[in-house]
Amino acid sequence: AMSIAIHIQSQTRVQPTCPPNDSQTVLLSILDAAHLTTGTAATILLYDAVQPGSACPLTSAALQGSLARALNGYAQWCGALHRQPGNPGRLMLTFGGPAAPGVALVVATADCPLAQLLPADRAPVWDVSAFPEAALLPATPLSLTDLTNASLPNLAIQVTTFSDGGLAVALRIAHPLADAHCLAGFALHWAATLKTPADALVSHAMPPQPIFDPQQLDRFATGDQRTATTLPLHHYDPWISSEGCPLPGRWTQIPPEFESLPLDPPGELIPWQQWDPTAAVAQTVLHFTPTELQALWTEIQAMGDEGLSYHDALLAHLWSCVTRARRPSHPSPPEGDPDAVVYLTYALGLRNRMNPPLPSQFLGSPTVSAAIAWPAGRVWEASLPDLARHIRATVAQFTPDRIAAYLHVKLHQQCPHRYWPAFMGRGHLMATSWVGTRLYDVDLGMGRPRFVKAVLPRLDGMLHLMEGAPCSPVDSNQSTHWTRHGVDVMLHLEAAAMDRLLRDPLLWRFRDNMATTKDG
Repeated sequence: AMSIAIHIQSQTRVQPTCPPNDSQTVLLSILDAAHLTTGTAATILLYDAVQPGSACPLTSAALQGSLARALNGYAQWCGALHRQPGNPGRLMLTFGGPAAPGVALVVATADCPLAQLLPADRAPVWDVSAFPEAALLPATPLSLTDLTNASLPNLAIQVTTFSDGGLAVALRIAHPLADAHCLAGFALHWAATLKTPADALVSHAMPPQPIFDPQQLDRFATGDQRTATTLPLHHYDPWISSEGCPLPGRWTQIPPEFESLPLDPPGELIPWQQWDPTAAVAQTVLHFTPTELQALWTEIQAMGDEGLSYHDALLAHLWSCVTRARRPSHPSPPEGDPDAVVYLTYALGLRNRMNPPLPSQFLGSPTVSAAIAWPAGRVWEASLPDLARHIRATVAQFTPDRIAAYLHVKLHQQCPHRYWPAFMGRGHLMATSWVGTRLYDVDLGMGRPRFVKAVLPRLDGMLHLMEGAPCSPVDSNQSTHWTRHGVDVMLHLEAAAMDRLLRDPLLWRFRDNMATTKDG
């Protein structure tokens, strides 16, 4: 990684300005519990220095004060995360009262200009493999690392000022408490508390207050098990997959708290042979312009498909190109086997998929990962409309009734986080979309972020989609299509496959198509 020297100026714990007087303990939802092994949700917002005289520089006191005010709506996050006594598969939060761990705030400086980390122009390909992510993220251990230690925070924030006045604001939270949608909502709240009353009238009003009621999700659980088992989901089971595991003992041992409990039924064996943990993984941001996306969309629409989205179209294009790039030049089974099934696992938010829907400000991690399966040969050879239709049809199976039945099954598991919903390596692509999170609207007094960096594990097969950075001041009240600033795709791929992908003319064929699509 690019080496930058970080100097920590201060480390504090921040509490709400009006904390709850009494301590209370709440059971988190069944899906929050299933996210115990997902780790953290994290992002880094990067801001250019403000022009001298255009705004008063952000002081760490102002940041800390506004953070404490923002936490009034998120007092739960300041609490301690722990297992439910007698039921280690479920998680609880104890918050309020004097013992709450609060939120960790780290204030730091970097010895280099922010300009050194970011390209001057938006190129179609930006290699971020050397981006110094770890240096900008808070190193504070979070609650997930030791659920028996009630003093560990759930959320840590690091604010780093660069030598040119640029700023990085990194947020990292235990995943059971928040998905990216929630974390972004919190960042918007924090930004809103920094505004003076005059600013607040001009820009967005305060975002809606968050709703913390995890049992609202569990109350949907109902229905029969047969409905749930037909949902396209992976249940990779590390507890039965010790044979062939390249990192023995890391995941495959039954945790001591579950040894004496009756075991849940075994899941699927993990295909360890598809993943090489020693292989170098490259990390690249691909930028697709609005015109390119329009050309891609036109090709999909030409087949008369009404129900497909831009998401479906772009995912189909990327899945096809990545699958082709992973096919070695001298195919030998099973890698080059066109009949071998490959998977696109796509993280689905469930707030809008429930009936009635959960409010958008519902806190937690109400997400599942759809496992979209197709033979490799069809993924790289089928027409894009066919592939996009297959993605849409798989996602469409996640109806309110089936999700309710799935929640019912999860509620009866001893260890809901035992099964992995996805895997890495050459047969798998794990897609997450942050479209609609509005992270580019988070103005902490320095304008909108120059770049929003999602933080994902550096594993072969991670794919992340998000709106491109707005190039010019934008009137946020004007609702236009989410692709109007293009789309940034962050991809983690084994280095040799990444090299083949970037040289594949089909990846950029909609750039060449532009002239012809306009006429046709």
